[in-house]
This record gives sequence, C-alpha cells and structure tokens, in this order.
Amino acid sequence: MPLAEVTAIVWVAPVLVTALSGVLLHERVTPAAWASVITGLIGVRVIIGLRGGGVFAFHALSALGGDFQCALSDYDPAFA
Repeated sequence: MPLAEVTAIVWVAPVLVTALSGVLLHERVTPAAWASVITGLIGVRVIIGLRGGGVFAFHALSALGGDFQCALSDYDPAFA
C-alpha cells in the first residue's frame, strides 16, 4: 500500500475521537460533527476501495485498527 494512502487513512483518528466522545463519554456531539464523521468515514472507504484488492485490504484494516487504538488511548473511564 502506498505511503500516501496509509497517511490518508491514519488521519481519520480525529474523526474516530469525535465519534467515540459521543458514544463513550456521553458528550454532546452536534449534527454538523456527526455529518463530518460520516463524511470522513466515507472518504476512508473510498480510499480503501480504490486499491481494488477486495472489499478491504489487510494493510488498510491494520491502519484503521491503529487509528482506533489511538482514539481509545486517551479514553479515561473516570470522566465518563
């Protein structure tokens, strides 16, 4: 997987933080922020789908997994 595609996928971490703040921390997430989350995830899906290696390539899923772990690394249940 080219470096540019991996970098584009890795930059989805702030999108995941926004989505998880509403789900895990019960913070108020505005409809505009949810629209941004959905748009960002659609963009990542487009980037992954352009490779043509099936629905999801293993490298793309590993980059998304790293993003998800990065988003959860700052989660503190004491603030929930």
